[in-house]
Amino acid sequence: MGASRHHAPARHHSAVIIIGIRGDEQNTTDLLKISQIVLGMQLPLAMFPLLYFTSMRRWMGEHKNGWFLLATGWTSCILITALDVVGLGMMAYKAFQAPG
Repeated sequence: MGASRHHAPARHHSAVIIIGIRGDEQNTTDLLKISQIVLGMQLPLAMFPLLYFTSMRRWMGEHKNGWFLLATGWTSCILITALDVVGLGMMAYKAFQAPG
């Protein structure tokens, strides 16, 4: 049997196609911003457990993270999460703003 391929649901493609056909640059920019916020929100979900588990001597032994990697890793996680919260808040504020 050949390698299986993952295909995104058609509803995702249709939203992108509709925005592309309309040719509205602002909608395209908004779509890009939303996609980046969603992707950014997923990053800490991978980073927090990764840093936690790779810093445990019980599991990693002599290969556990050093202090510099831990400090920069946790700082990155916290900064990315804070930026996600701000971006999500800005997006929600814009969505509920009165038109005009």
